[in-house]
Amino acid sequence: MNQESFEMMKKGVSESGVVPPELAEYRVDNAVILAAGVTKETIYAPPKGLFLIDGVPIIERQICQLKEAGIHEIYIVVGYKKEMYFYLEEKYGVKLIGNPRLDKNNIYSLYLARDHLKNSYVCACDYYYKENPFSPFEFRAYYATAYFSDASKKFVVKTNHKGRIIDLLPGAPEGECIHGIAYFDKEFSTSFVEFMEEEIDEYRVEALFWQEFFARHIDDLDLYAKHCEQSAVLEFNDLRALRSINLLFVDSISTQIVRNICRELLCNEEDITYVDVLDAGHSNTTFKVVAKGKDYVYRYPGVSGKYIFNKEREVFLNKLAKKLGIDNTLLFIDGSGHKLSVFVHNAHPLDPNNRDEIRALGRLVRTLHDYDVSDEEKEKYAFDPLVEADRLLRSSCVSKDNLFEVFRDIRAAVHKISAALEGDHFRKAICHGNLNSNNCLITDHSFDLIDWEASGYYDVAYDFPFLGNYDFREEDLRTYLGGYFDREPTEDEYRHWLCCRAIQYWYYTCWAIYKESVNEDCGNLLLVFYEDCKKAVALAQRYIEFR
Repeated sequence: MNQESFEMMKKGVSESGVVPPELAEYRVDNAVILAAGVTKETIYAPPKGLFLIDGVPIIERQICQLKEAGIHEIYIVVGYKKEMYFYLEEKYGVKLIGNPRLDKNNIYSLYLARDHLKNSYVCACDYYYKENPFSPFEFRAYYATAYFSDASKKFVVKTNHKGRIIDLLPGAPEGECIHGIAYFDKEFSTSFVEFMEEEIDEYRVEALFWQEFFARHIDDLDLYAKHCEQSAVLEFNDLRALRSINLLFVDSISTQIVRNICRELLCNEEDITYVDVLDAGHSNTTFKVVAKGKDYVYRYPGVSGKYIFNKEREVFLNKLAKKLGIDNTLLFIDGSGHKLSVFVHNAHPLDPNNRDEIRALGRLVRTLHDYDVSDEEKEKYAFDPLVEADRLLRSSCVSKDNLFEVFRDIRAAVHKISAALEGDHFRKAICHGNLNSNNCLITDHSFDLIDWEASGYYDVAYDFPFLGNYDFREEDLRTYLGGYFDREPTEDEYRHWLCCRAIQYWYYTCWAIYKESVNEDCGNLLLVFYEDCKKAVALAQRYIEFR
């Protein structure tokens, strides 16, 4: 049968509902949706397939479109936050396939679904199709394509005169690019599965996209380009692609967020008129929320935060900071890390070049340190950066090498610095623990210190300013301490703060190592903290040597 005859016969089916025997081999058997992946933009967010557009998760829209086309056998390969997809089995009768290896690419997800590949659609969970692209019958294996004037992050296809794909070109400046669904016919699936089974254990194969794996065997696999308009298919592979679209998390997550907001603001769900991503940060995702015409910030907790920080400690100390007038933005915080705050208009972060602001930070921190801590609070909220650093390093060894050996020298140097400080007898107090410029919200009339995850009861000298991009200038520390003491610091005070800075940088180095050990990208922070730690250790060693 040629394609023209196929299209005429398929049209006849749609009009009469009668399927001729000749079409049987062209019937689509099932669909595989790949939904295991995670990117750095979504690392603290729900899975990509659960982003909402017009109140409907993208993956649910795909499932419904498949079912409308008569395709009811649907497999979804899940990995990242897989439990959030569980409800789909009961709601739609789909079957989930677990991918336990988030360090592998989507060729491994397709490999896990290999037993189901026949006449099969292969879909990505983060595509939104304006019109239903699926059909109960397909003539041959194809990949949907569209023209892109900027193809730098796409695969450009090269085809022969019959439309068969003969090359995939990554990073070309422009051209016809793969974009949307793929369809495998039985012949394609059989050959593709054989290649996967032969090569999946070869070096670096598991790190490939399935499209790249196809390109390795492009001479032996018949896959055709099927043009569509670029605007017909929307890709939402990160949170920022969904800006200005009504976005909340699905199921229990959205319910929890909405319930918290409505309870605290004494409003109804319909009063929440806007939700927009402010920042997919290194620990949490924050949203700007408009409710009853006023602006708020909602923090959704990151995955690893509960393993790094004591949330009960954060709740108590953030509420204490509000009581002391240090963080007036707080409206609500719970033990799981959900938090609602006032949106401070016209606020700016602390300016590292503004000595008045640095001194003001010192005075604000001194107010915190002067809080009269009870014996019960001292025991309950104690925090030891060295102990915590070792705990994080030990946990990271599960997925990495023996990190205690890798960082043996610098860890030993930090412990030696700590031992040298024991005779200083500096007082302990409630501390903030992360005096980063961005944690200071400053207006003409207010100064709020936010983000209390790292707070606790420990040596006051661990509260030192991270100014700019975690840069350190000795004159900034002297300026800060001038505000803190309302006088110039003594050399012993200055030395003690410098030495504690080395220990604190080591703690944050281990924090970043742990984040990356659980596949949470910290950007360049691991290298920044490690390099700063080495410099801080060298400086502290000189002060100890000449004390």
